[in-house]
Amino acid sequence: MSREESEEGGIYVPPIVYTLANLVMTVAFIVAGLSLAYLLYGVFVGLGGFSSWDAPKQKIMMGNIALATKALTYGLGAASLGLAVALWFEEIAGYALLIGAALLGLGLPMLGDASSLGVAKALAAFPQAALVPGGVGLVLVLRDIIAKFGRAIQRRGAEPDSSEATFGMGAKREAKPIRTSLIGKCWEGSYCRDWVRPHCPIYQKRDACWRIRQGCYCEQDIVSNASSKTQGGVQLEMAPASQLNYANPSSPGSAAPTKIFLTDAQKVERCRNCVIYNDHQSDKYKLIMPMTIIATIALCVLISPWMRSGIQSSMTGIESIAAKLSFASSQESGVKLSRPSDGVLWALVGAFSLMIVSKTLQIVEWCIFVKKI
Repeated sequence: MSREESEEGGIYVPPIVYTLANLVMTVAFIVAGLSLAYLLYGVFVGLGGFSSWDAPKQKIMMGNIALATKALTYGLGAASLGLAVALWFEEIAGYALLIGAALLGLGLPMLGDASSLGVAKALAAFPQAALVPGGVGLVLVLRDIIAKFGRAIQRRGAEPDSSEATFGMGAKREAKPIRTSLIGKCWEGSYCRDWVRPHCPIYQKRDACWRIRQGCYCEQDIVSNASSKTQGGVQLEMAPASQLNYANPSSPGSAAPTKIFLTDAQKVERCRNCVIYNDHQSDKYKLIMPMTIIATIALCVLISPWMRSGIQSSMTGIESIAAKLSFASSQESGVKLSRPSDGVLWALVGAFSLMIVSKTLQIVEWCIFVKKI
């Protein structure tokens, strides 16, 4: 289901446009499907005795094939454009169109006997009809890749949102102290307070709260001990709410909850919902994202000769499979795929490399912001 307003670009699609695009897409796919079925029936059954027909009958059938070719071409073209409008922000749409266009333009033409003039005419319809879906699919894939790069750059420069964190919800950011490590520890972040730091056992150990799985936003005793050693009666604005204060035992007569001993898995989940750890994840992403792009591009450059050879080998493999599935009397009578030029091959390698970089960035985002590794 398409979104009328995208989180990536904020582009609003009026409901009437979305409805019209769905209508055009549905009708066009029906027309294209009927035309495809007619042509496939002709390739595998109906045109088997074409060479023995008289000239008038051959002429009528060639006209029917031409009409079906136009219906398939225009139908798939209109359906692809409608799908692009209706599913513009869906990641899978572009890749599905490209795969479908490749199967239609390269796969189907190899399954028939091109020695028959009628069959050859029907087979020629498939590559022609695949042009618009392939072009639209390429545009959607490029849009997806550009959106991923844009989101990665935007996310790298954005500050984490603390409003949805369970521990430290709504905490204010402060200037970060001078760091001693590439990725700062908890006491080198924006949510550590100057008055807590000297009295914090985690700071004294020069460790990080997510390593020992306890900290000032989830365990009140750390903040309480720091407050007792600080003159002036500092307000405990870092202490967790009482219902979240699992680590502290209840005092006699206190309304505080009974002490709960958390498992390691529960402590990990507590970190995942803490503003300090999420700030740490944001810093980690800012460091890893450019390194990932550079490393992935370098890897793609390194393996580009194998990618180019793989594209050529895959075309040879398709020919071999098609020859075995062909209805032709011999393997030599099957349709041969035309070999692309070096420029086209390297352009395909570049396109695959962009997809690899895009998917790698998506995996990094998933690991850092979803799984929070």
